[in-house]
Amino acid sequence: MKAYNEILLYNQWVQRMAKDWMKKNLITQENQTAINHAYADLPYQPNWFIWIGLFIFTLIGIGASTVFFLPLIDTAFAETLLGPLYGVAMYFFMNYLIKERKLHFSAIDNAFLYAILLSFIPLIIKLADTVGDIPWLVALAYLPLLLFITYRYGEPLITLGTSLNGLYIVAILAMETPWGKLLLPFIVMLFAGTVWYFVRSFMLDDRSFYWRIALNWLHVAALTVVYAAGNYYVVREGNAALNSLPDPSPEVALSGLFWLLTFLIPGLYLYAAIRWKSLQFLILGSLFLIVSLATFYHYYPFMPGEWATALLGLAGIGAAIFGMRYLKNARNGFIYEPEETSEWATLAGTIIAAEVGSSASDTPQGPHFGGGDFGGGGSGEGY
Repeated sequence: MKAYNEILLYNQWVQRMAKDWMKKNLITQENQTAINHAYADLPYQPNWFIWIGLFIFTLIGIGASTVFFLPLIDTAFAETLLGPLYGVAMYFFMNYLIKERKLHFSAIDNAFLYAILLSFIPLIIKLADTVGDIPWLVALAYLPLLLFITYRYGEPLITLGTSLNGLYIVAILAMETPWGKLLLPFIVMLFAGTVWYFVRSFMLDDRSFYWRIALNWLHVAALTVVYAAGNYYVVREGNAALNSLPDPSPEVALSGLFWLLTFLIPGLYLYAAIRWKSLQFLILGSLFLIVSLATFYHYYPFMPGEWATALLGLAGIGAAIFGMRYLKNARNGFIYEPEETSEWATLAGTIIAAEVGSSASDTPQGPHFGGGDFGGGGSGEGY
């Protein structure tokens, strides 16, 4: 069912780890060369400039190839079936390219995936219209295709779209009842929190390696939705928009609870950052805390805007300087040490040491993530 060659992805992961550890002087140049030689077979990964060019030209090619279907435009089935038939043809051609050209999110396959999903829209809308004018039915009919593409390819943007599609279905169904509309923020928080829980649990499993990029995106998105659903500004202004209420937006029920959530959720994220040594939680918690302060200032402007901006900037600079000084030595699993590399080196503590002595003939079992937080900047309890 998986479209991409996992051995190629594993080799790419090992080489990135080796490069990162070489920069940190944890292995020698000879070690890195040996690792790269042992794991030399890699997927095609163009740089960003070439990636954008390939993506654009692939879309142009997909659009231009529709000229072959012009003789069928006036037929009875063209409106609903021509798109899906073209999508099926693109599906098989894309899988051929993935296998032969060793693609993995290399722009060409991304463009084909998006085009395939778009090609099925007319058929799905037609099927939904036959049942009746039900807003969530199109999203529900689209869900199986999204789930299939997400599982088979693990494309991060499509994974986010699948999650948002599910959230849309839940939200629309909730708003069909008075109680559901009243409890909508909590329903959205529950949905996003459930997604986050299962995503994080799966991240700790070795089997998640194939979908690691998509899971990381989904992890951030779920945490963002949890905060947004409890943010006072989002709830108040969203309530006014959904009920077509005039400006200024009226006060909402349980306003005190939403003010509490506005500041409590960033605090919980910061606590999770320390508890799980997660850079991701640390960044999100800090960012959302700033958003919470901005939310408070929006409704209670206690000083002129330029003064508030300057004060917030000074506070941020002061907090950064204090944090850098405080973390000169490792504390609670954190240390301030500027580096150019990404978080690859923190994903699996001793993988490079194991790879140096391994043979290219060994069957890769996938990196072990069980002891840490893949979505964060450090390990878990076993840091």
